[in-house]
Amino acid sequence: MAVNASSLSRNISAVIVVVIVVAVICSAVPLRAQHPMPDYDLEMYDDPALIPLEYRERFPDGLTQLWLKALQRPDAELQRLVIDSIAIAHRRGVSGTKETVPRLLALLAKPNQSLDVSRAALAALIAMDAKEQAASMAAVAVKQGPTFSQIVEPALADWKSPVMKHVWLQRITAASASQTMMIYAIDGLAALRESAAADQLTMLLLGKGQRPPVRIAAARALGTIEPPGVVDLAASALRDSSIKGELRWLLAIELLAHRDGEKTVEVLKQIVSGSGSAFQARALERLFQIDHRIVDAMADKLLESDDVNVRRWCARAMIAARAADRIKPLATLLGDVNPSLRREVAAALIDLAEQANLREIVTQQTMRVLKMDQWQGCEQAAVVLAKLDHKPGGPRMVELLGHNRGEVQVSAAWALKQLAIKELLPDMLDHAESVYDGFKSGQLNHYMFGPSLKMAHLFVAFGKQRYRPAEDLLRKYLPKDFSLGLYSRAAAAWAVGMLYEDDAQEDLVQIFSERLADLIGQYPETKEMRRMSAVSLGRMHSESALPNLRRFASGPDEISRICYWAIEQITGEPPPEFEPIVMEISDWLLAPLP
Repeated sequence: MAVNASSLSRNISAVIVVVIVVAVICSAVPLRAQHPMPDYDLEMYDDPALIPLEYRERFPDGLTQLWLKALQRPDAELQRLVIDSIAIAHRRGVSGTKETVPRLLALLAKPNQSLDVSRAALAALIAMDAKEQAASMAAVAVKQGPTFSQIVEPALADWKSPVMKHVWLQRITAASASQTMMIYAIDGLAALRESAAADQLTMLLLGKGQRPPVRIAAARALGTIEPPGVVDLAASALRDSSIKGELRWLLAIELLAHRDGEKTVEVLKQIVSGSGSAFQARALERLFQIDHRIVDAMADKLLESDDVNVRRWCARAMIAARAADRIKPLATLLGDVNPSLRREVAAALIDLAEQANLREIVTQQTMRVLKMDQWQGCEQAAVVLAKLDHKPGGPRMVELLGHNRGEVQVSAAWALKQLAIKELLPDMLDHAESVYDGFKSGQLNHYMFGPSLKMAHLFVAFGKQRYRPAEDLLRKYLPKDFSLGLYSRAAAAWAVGMLYEDDAQEDLVQIFSERLADLIGQYPETKEMRRMSAVSLGRMHSESALPNLRRFASGPDEISRICYWAIEQITGEPPPEFEPIVMEISDWLLAPLP
């Protein structure tokens, strides 16, 4: 097999470029542009639903064999670069990479081997999960010392390999071992749950001159090994005035990480009542794992904590209680400053409402939050009530369309779309018309967070409910006027098609055909608008649009597939079945010539 000579001289920078290029080429190609708030689905992107295209990667034949030949060359720099390529290729799913293992082992065993080559070979073996070679790798780590241990020993611990057990046991008794090497040994023994290490680990934990990272690692290991008396050891650590306060809490928590029982609970409660918030959260997590009711009993006093993880474990305990008296404090957390917590609570309330005896109180307390002015609570409450189809929330959601926060505007519009309350459509239209005036006056624009997406949801709502009074406003968004917003214009095109399903209007056919075909000039039409124009042409069954649709139905790209769908709606012709798109991944450091 021929070798591209120029490839052999590429430098390290070129390798970095190759890796970046491969990653970009191989990244999944999205079916559509993702709008900024994916939690609030825009049906126009899923109606019609297209079968996702299948993407496959293909790698050059003979890649591994070529690299094996390259590894036989004496050039250490080439060897290192090729070994790095092998590790990358294995992660990418290239077949046959494990065929290189014997050669990598031979390179490791070579006398006076380049340290760079040895490090690369070890990293590649670990990437290939070569557990069966643990002994060979351990021998190299012992011989070469800390630089290689930091590569090998964590992997051996992950694999729970005992090949270095005796080395680790000897090391934790050696006063000369560095902090880093000591921690590698402690972590390895913990992974093995080696009870023979317990006494020495206890000495490391209690040693007053011992460095804190080593003491913490020893506590974590003892918590995993669980020797007799570990709970008493945690309690004594809390009482030991020679240990600085924060370290006391952490050592006790690590020691109790896998323990339960009454005495463990009492020690953990001491930590909750007397430690800083970070340690409170760790202790609450362990108490929750033991019995969520313990945390629930403490939750009311802790919900004002500045630490989100303290509040999170309190919330989870109240959720687990599934009790009516916990719904009010839970609903209050819909307005939490932390977005992940308030979304977690919103999802939990939706789930709790499935319990018949809790549904009324969930909706009642969520309505209470919706009527407040806190924007975070309004945003999440609208989501909860929409998911529960609680229509009494609709009027308040119409009010929230004018909220000063874009997040609330979009949430309210999405919720109104989900609730589909026909009596509220006139008020929704009034608001939409005022937003249009804001766009035209320059007070609003697409770059502001909220207006364009809010309008998109309102327009989709008008289309889904076939609300004809909205037609005049929807038509104003069809000409090419980018100032009216990317998503709102596309949604207007989709909604008009819904209004005239099976009823082609020639003036609309003309407009949508122009939008679909607008690919020239300095500012061509947006892909979103072109897509929704094709959808509406198909939905209206416009036979006069067929030439234009056939013109753009030429391949597996997004616009083409929509055009094929539109043609099928008009003529009944099924779209072609597209073969998987094969992406050739060939730009490696060293690759076979075509």
